[in-house]
This record gives sequence, C-alpha cells and structure tokens, in this order.
Amino acid sequence: MGYFLPLCCGQSNYPQLPPTGRNLACAPTGPTPVLPLFRLNSPLFCLFRGSRARDPVAHSRQRRACGTRRTPEVKDDVTATPQNTGAPKELTLPALRSLGQLAEAQPIIEIDSREQTPLIFTRLQSVAGVTLSEGDYSIAGVVDFRIERKGSLDELASNCVGHNRDRFERELFRLRPYKFRRLLVIGATCERDILTHPYRSAINPRCILSSLFAWQARFDLPYVLVPTPKMAARLIETWALYHCREVVQSANGLLRSYWRSAKARIPTVDVGGEPEPPEPPEPPE
Repeated sequence: MGYFLPLCCGQSNYPQLPPTGRNLACAPTGPTPVLPLFRLNSPLFCLFRGSRARDPVAHSRQRRACGTRRTPEVKDDVTATPQNTGAPKELTLPALRSLGQLAEAQPIIEIDSREQTPLIFTRLQSVAGVTLSEGDYSIAGVVDFRIERKGSLDELASNCVGHNRDRFERELFRLRPYKFRRLLVIGATCERDILTHPYRSAINPRCILSSLFAWQARFDLPYVLVPTPKMAARLIETWALYHCREVVQSANGLLRSYWRSAKARIPTVDVGGEPEPPEPPEPPE
C-alpha cells in the first residue's frame, strides 16, 4: 500500500481534513481546501512529478536492460552447492560408437557439383552434386582427402599460362592442409607421352612438364598420370579404400593403447586385501 499525496486545491465533495499539530495556527478560517488523494505509483502522479517520476515497471525494465539487477543475498547454508574453484576439467575424447561396424562398411566418394564429366565408379558408391570447397573428389566423413582432376592434357595446358595459371595455383595452394592430396591428369601414361605433343594446344610440352615439377615442389602436391578415365576412377577408389583403412587402424590403435594403460593403472589385490607394491626396476646391465 503506497502513500497518498495532494495534487491541487479546490472545492470538492470529498470529506474535509481538519488541521492538526503544528499546522493548527496556520489553519485558514474559511472553507478548508479539499485535496484529492492518489497513490505514488499512479500514472497521474508520474505525470505530476515529470522527469523525477519513478515508474516501478519502467524502472525494473531499465534495470534489466542495463544489467543492474540486485544480487540476492546468499545465506550461510551447509548444504549449498559448491562453486567452481577453477580446477581444470578432465580431458576426454568423444565416444567411438559402433566402431565394430566399420569392418563391413565401404567408403563413399563425393563428387563436386562443378564437375562437368564426372568419373564413373564401379567398386565404391559415389554421391554427385556435393559442393566441395577444394578439389573435385573427396570421401564422405573424411576431412583430409582431396583429389584434383584434369580431364585431358588440353585442360592442363590451359592452366599453365595466363590468368588461368594464377587461379589454378591458388586452388593448389588451398590443398596444402589436406593430408592426402593428388593432382590426377588423364591423357598420358608418363612424361614421355607429354613430350610427343598429343594435345591440340600450342603450348610447348616442356612448359607443361616444368609446371608439373614446380607445383609438386612448391605445394607438396604429387601428380599422377593415367591414360583413361576408367583407370582414373579405379585409382581414386583404391586411394579412398586404403586411406580409410589407415584411419580405422589409427582409431583401433588409440583404443588399444587406452585399454592397455587403463589395465596397467589397476592395482592387483592379494589375499590380505592390500595392494601389492610395484616391482622394483631391473638393474642396468
């Protein structure tokens, strides 16, 4: 319940308030002015006080917006939840669920949506229309595998000169973070086939070979030459299978080392119920 304050003076039908106390000598002799009463939190009182008014609802909203909420007092309670003392949390790895099902699984090859004539894979399943940030071929769920393919020697020759070379070198530079990366060129079996000039472009074959050697040294990107698209598809399938095999073997090795170390930390208990002391180290020879 709030206080009541006067707003204005005047005649009204409200009951008159007689003067009391120290204001008795100053009391008027005529009719006593009537003072309408209202609460402090009423809108009329806020309008009367102007900028100094304090609306409880508006003030609470402003306080929440400014982040100056009152902090509740914390009572001394033995059963209170202990606060964080800043101790480092235990470092754990994510759970490897259904690891045994990988024995019957096969890699899935992802084909970039910008590939105009994608390769046809017969031994592994493939998914087309995937937007890859780098490269033309990848493995679903594997983030360190990329293959950049050139469908012919003419396509490779067009990327050896001019502004196409700068754009292509930027693409090769973005392949450096990937663990397994290859530049796959279709249309030749070895470097000697390129020297015979089996393409329509007028670029010197030695310029193409020099570019391949420079990219291999500059971006740590091995290049592979294959004669037909069919052999290129089989080679990508083989790379994907063996790369995923190494990933699974690494996960199994990590799991085996964990169980081996956990078993070594468990102390053996003798009949008396006390743990046996560790064996002394062998003396050096």
